[in-house]
Amino acid sequence: MNVKYEHEPIRWRAMDESHFLWRTWKSENEDETLSGPLSVLYCLDSDDTHLMNDFGTAVIHALQEKPLSISELQDKLAKEFFPLPELQKIIPAALIERFIQQMVLSGIIFEERIEKEIST
Repeated sequence: MNVKYEHEPIRWRAMDESHFLWRTWKSENEDETLSGPLSVLYCLDSDDTHLMNDFGTAVIHALQEKPLSISELQDKLAKEFFPLPELQKIIPAALIERFIQQMVLSGIIFEERIEKEIST
């Protein structure tokens, strides 16, 4: 019997909260819907500091819950930010990929590859 491995899509995971210090400020605009809160994330391991909007914060928190592929993350964020079904494809995957790659450089997000054994 030959054993082969099937590669599932790459899933991404974020470090747990014990590695971070967060500070968040509410927008000073009267219309809070135009700009959400800004957050500063300090990573204790890399000594890097990142300024994030609510979208970046949501990505980090989602990937702390469980590993997700880009498409799974895209669906989760779309439902959170755009509850109407016709708007859920508005978040481009390229935007998420670019943010993840930036966070990979700081070690905040890392790849979690799962190989599934299949029998032939």
